Amino acid sequence: MSLKFVSLLAEPLHTALRELCRSLNADGLPVEFQVVEDWRTAQKMLSYGDAQLGAVCGLLYTLLRAQGTPVLPLLSPVLAHPRYRNRAVYWADVVVRADSPIESFDQLQGKDWLYNEPGSYSGYHAFRAELQKRKLGVDFLAKQIATGSHANSMARLLDKEGDFSVLDSTFLDNQPDLDQRRLRRIASIGPAPAPVLVGYPESSQAFLQACQRSSSLPKALESLIPVQDSHFEPIRTDYNLSLSLDYRAQGQYFVRGHEPAEGRPFTSLAQKERDQSVLARVATELLTRFQAQPTERLENGIRFHRIHHQQREHHHYLIDPDTLHKGGLSIVGFLSQMKPSADIKALFDVDDKLLGELSLYEGFLSYSPTEYKPGLWANLATFRDARSRDRWAANSTHLKAIKDLGPSSYDNVRLHLGVWPSLDKPLEWIATRYLNYTDKGLWRGVRTPTLGSEDAASH
Repeated sequence: MSLKFVSLLAEPLHTALRELCRSLNADGLPVEFQVVEDWRTAQKMLSYGDAQLGAVCGLLYTLLRAQGTPVLPLLSPVLAHPRYRNRAVYWADVVVRADSPIESFDQLQGKDWLYNEPGSYSGYHAFRAELQKRKLGVDFLAKQIATGSHANSMARLLDKEGDFSVLDSTFLDNQPDLDQRRLRRIASIGPAPAPVLVGYPESSQAFLQACQRSSSLPKALESLIPVQDSHFEPIRTDYNLSLSLDYRAQGQYFVRGHEPAEGRPFTSLAQKERDQSVLARVATELLTRFQAQPTERLENGIRFHRIHHQQREHHHYLIDPDTLHKGGLSIVGFLSQMKPSADIKALFDVDDKLLGELSLYEGFLSYSPTEYKPGLWANLATFRDARSRDRWAANSTHLKAIKDLGPSSYDNVRLHLGVWPSLDKPLEWIATRYLNYTDKGLWRGVRTPTLGSEDAASH
């Protein structure tokens, strides 16, 4: 079976990677470059394992890990261009039209910014982080206009639909000379870690070995440099700065190191490890239920097991135990700090309604709400795959409960995302996402282990 490869990078890297896949195929690795017009479709293919390999910017790599996707960083492509000097870096280039009176960064005040899209590091977050570093607010600018791509930003800038744009240097440096002469670079933000080729664990080794054996690279590439997760720490730092520029910004702050985010002790590494130890015990107890007689068989066919442990309630709902046995599962662990004023009856009512809908969602395999301390519950849910997990997350009852009951019921929520390779192996945690309802608005954070470090000991 061939491996599928998707690229979410701009030219010339997009075409260069298509050529690389063609070369690897000729050398004996069955890898198929997928032609996908919409980058959102390509991202979903990578998120759900429909594509086993891909090329993404450093920010998207970190966000994939943050949503529980177990891709690994493999190689960074280096352009065959004098500016890069065989380094796995690139820049966010601030450009204006060649005839523009704007000469410096400070003169961007009150101007209209054309950016590609808010998920982009080079086209969006790098510039916002730079504003924060210079202690400039979002009101430094006039309009902020999304264009959809670097190519659209450049075209609309040349058509005088905005005053400046921020372009990925790998895109800008490879434009025709005529277009480059019509633009003028007034600042370069960076260098930042270059984009990265990623892969699922089961596909990565063969791909790496094939790249190492390959005798030639596409003309646009100087080399492919091995990279590790720690290479992308500057991206996480800039992303946090970008979010902090505007309290209304949508996104999750990255929490790094052993210490918690300021003022949020529940985000510490120690708390994460305690949570995951509790969830591991829940999983161990779940395994003992397969051969046990259920306490009750529910009307929708679910096997319900109730266990009393030290005067606390442990519940396990086996929805599809046959598929659960096959392993390769997506898992979610939910723990929280409830407010003293929480409406417990409303929470139990929603739980009852959600329990009645479990069997309606294909791929939802088991659910285990466990009282691990008096009044504190850990909930472990297993799914056939990430697509099944996300389908349940979009359940209307579930979403309404988050919106209506979350702020009034919880001080904080810790949501652990991971995989269960097989039932004879331990749970593997990829990310811990945080919700904090005690601030003005809703604060979101995420902790992802730095692969290969002590912080990844639980991975």
